[in-house]
Amino acid sequence: MYDLNAPLSAHYTLGQFVVTNQPLSQPNLPTEIAHYDNLVLLADMKERLDQYIGPSNIVSAYRTKELQEALRASGEPTASGKSFHELGRAFDIYPSNMSIADFFGKILASPLRSDFAEIAIKPAQNALHLSINVPGDVREPKVTGLNSQGSYVRLTADEIASYIQPFVENVEAAYEEAKSLVTYNKVPLYAALFLGLAGAFYLIYKQVIKKA
Repeated sequence: MYDLNAPLSAHYTLGQFVVTNQPLSQPNLPTEIAHYDNLVLLADMKERLDQYIGPSNIVSAYRTKELQEALRASGEPTASGKSFHELGRAFDIYPSNMSIADFFGKILASPLRSDFAEIAIKPAQNALHLSINVPGDVREPKVTGLNSQGSYVRLTADEIASYIQPFVENVEAAYEEAKSLVTYNKVPLYAALFLGLAGAFYLIYKQVIKKA
């Protein structure tokens, strides 16, 4: 059994990363050592956010599968499939001394953004969802927003730039930063490239047949 008072970092304990008000049949505690190790990394990220971005409060961090399903059943917007929360790699937080938009923008404009796999703003809940990269699974940050239908949608470069702009030199700099954070779905791009090449080869083939 885990000790809820066990320190994960200089200022955070395990208890702060497993808190929930949902009634559960089992305690909301890590089910694997790897999940606990991820929580240590998550606590370190919380320390860095406190230092470089600003203080914030933890709404939810680690979730067992039971807790994740209970939240989904209660209408809480949750990711499809296995959530980073279930791996100890994500938390939902809200800032203590600034607006949620400013907190979001400061993260996106900071070097810390490269340490995240997901950076999502949830305006209706006045919160951010953040998931971290871990050794062996490092991803480009996916920047999204929770819409009124309860779905996470990828933000456009213009939307991202509007959040970043107050924290960089000018509009042009904000847009350049934003373009690097837009995650494109490359499958249609690859499909279009393949079809284009196939078409070109077909035309060449037809010319060769005619000449023959």
